[in-house]
Amino acid sequence: MILILCISDLAYSFKTGLDNLLLKDPGSAHFLSFTGIYIYRWSLYWSVVIALFSYFVIVKKVLFDPKQFLRRALKYCSVLAFICPVIIAFDLCGVQVRYIRPGVSNIDYPVTNSLNQVMYLVVFNFIGTLLPILMIAYCYWRVSKILKEEKQLSKDELRMNNLKIFAYVAIPFLCFVPGVIADTFYSFQGRRYPIWLSVVNFGLRKSWCVSNLLIYWFLGSSKPTSSNDDDNYSEISRSSTVDFENLKDWD
Repeated sequence: MILILCISDLAYSFKTGLDNLLLKDPGSAHFLSFTGIYIYRWSLYWSVVIALFSYFVIVKKVLFDPKQFLRRALKYCSVLAFICPVIIAFDLCGVQVRYIRPGVSNIDYPVTNSLNQVMYLVVFNFIGTLLPILMIAYCYWRVSKILKEEKQLSKDELRMNNLKIFAYVAIPFLCFVPGVIADTFYSFQGRRYPIWLSVVNFGLRKSWCVSNLLIYWFLGSSKPTSSNDDDNYSEISRSSTVDFENLKDWD
């Protein structure tokens, strides 16, 4: 699962690096905006999948077929990630891609009190962004409570688990929540952000995939403890003392 997340994060980073070379006309601006938003939304929703898997295995002790879970998660995640970029591609909810010059484009969001503004805030910010982040936070909060009750874990293991959980929750909050707050505040004010805030929000969103890649790949071991996925799943399902370590390596 981590490998899939890392591939999507690398794809977004690679796409961002090529934007200046590929952005040459309004058509390419729409295409690059569509693919960029799709990839980083997909990465966010796949982070939710990992959090939910952690929650069901560690907290609820649910036994299910991991391969079937993976197939369903891939299908639902792929469909959900299409919603926001499709809205942008067809200029719905008052959201439009504006081509400025080669290498530069902008996405204009609705800032007037209208149905478009409400739809934009609900679809993009509340359902599409804030809800997944809250799901991640809730899942890892419950996981952390279970791990703290494990008497077999040493202080170093507890400290490392707490560090991982903090990073898994803090990064999406830092990268997305400031933008959600700013969008909501300035939308109801009927005006656009100040330039400095727009730059900060842009930088935080762009840093999401790189930050996500770093925390998931480097805070956990990069190799699974077992070469057999089913055996590895059985092992993590039997004892939550090893769940958090092994779960992050399962793919």
